[in-house]
Amino acid sequence: MSEARHRAMSEARPRALRRLGLLATLPALLLAGLSAVGASGQLTAPRHALTSTTQTTVPRTVVSSDLEVVGNTLRLSSGTRFVVKGVEVYAVPFYLDGRAPDPTLAQFTAQVWSNPGALFAAIKATGANTVRIQVSSGVYVHNVYTSGGEAGYLARLTAIVDAATSQGLHVIVAWGDSLGYGAGLLTMYRTQFAMMRSVARALRDNRAVLYEPDNEPNAISWPQWLEVMEATIAFWQGTIGYGGPLIIDTRNFSWDFDPVYAAAIVKYDTELMGRSRIVFANHWYASGEPCFCGIYQKEWYSAVGSYTGQFPVLGTEYGLYDGVGPTDNVAWGRQFLDYLAKVAIPAGLNGACAFTWNWVGPNTMLAPSTGKLTAWGKIVVSDLLERHFAP
Repeated sequence: MSEARHRAMSEARPRALRRLGLLATLPALLLAGLSAVGASGQLTAPRHALTSTTQTTVPRTVVSSDLEVVGNTLRLSSGTRFVVKGVEVYAVPFYLDGRAPDPTLAQFTAQVWSNPGALFAAIKATGANTVRIQVSSGVYVHNVYTSGGEAGYLARLTAIVDAATSQGLHVIVAWGDSLGYGAGLLTMYRTQFAMMRSVARALRDNRAVLYEPDNEPNAISWPQWLEVMEATIAFWQGTIGYGGPLIIDTRNFSWDFDPVYAAAIVKYDTELMGRSRIVFANHWYASGEPCFCGIYQKEWYSAVGSYTGQFPVLGTEYGLYDGVGPTDNVAWGRQFLDYLAKVAIPAGLNGACAFTWNWVGPNTMLAPSTGKLTAWGKIVVSDLLERHFAP
């Protein structure tokens, strides 16, 4: 992609998320469009990443998974390829709006909490095999939505995750704090570790759970990203002893991909664990594009798709609207998901999670007033969830 397009996307994402009530207003995010721009492929990984001194002793696995990374693919313990067909679910409070609780989020998450079994059964019936649930260490610590403190938040999350996995779904638990941190991620990321340890401990016996520690890091450079992610990987796999696939978001809201830095992360993890268990997250939205065709299709392939045969890549957040262009661009959504199903996933992409199952605004799959599938929801079901992918 061009530098101008990167800048436009970087600036658009925070604006759109504020309008949807997904962020507190943080000054660092206003700088995202200026500081998150880089020329992918022209950077050289820091020397320490290429000549790591990390010990090569493999830590004892404490938290396991029924999935593993084999080459560029996710596979079940049986060896069968696992293609993620998922949706994002707003299941627990995970953000503040203007530094205060968001009543709309509280309402939607309360609906999930009232009958999670029925919700996840309905999602499973669409053909989905995965749900992505965002959490927040900030909300967890400050307990601004519900009573019960950290223990109450953790108990609620555990019950919801168990309800999902009892329906045969895998769950991706993703921490949403880094989106709001912006450049502050460099000093704030370790503050999430205490909650991450507690969540991993609470869910340690549930082998259908995957973890995504930092959703959409932004306003940081590739070397800074590498520093944060290496430390996060060391915590999860070295300190906690997590032995399953660890999903790492790339910089610039997980839109960018740089094979030099991806290779450095894989090398680091291999030295730490004996083999790499890293999966790279990709996020993509229409961003005003009239279609997912021609030059726009070539853009995605050049930026991301061309690397899916070399690195394990998973689309953990794909949606119609992020603040640019029309709000009802369902034609783009159909073309994009159809391309993923027919071309990208057979070529190596490890599947996709659609944004989002239960919300207000253009990206919701369920109409809040009726509970029925929206036009976008119908496309996600027909063009992703109901598809069969060869093992």
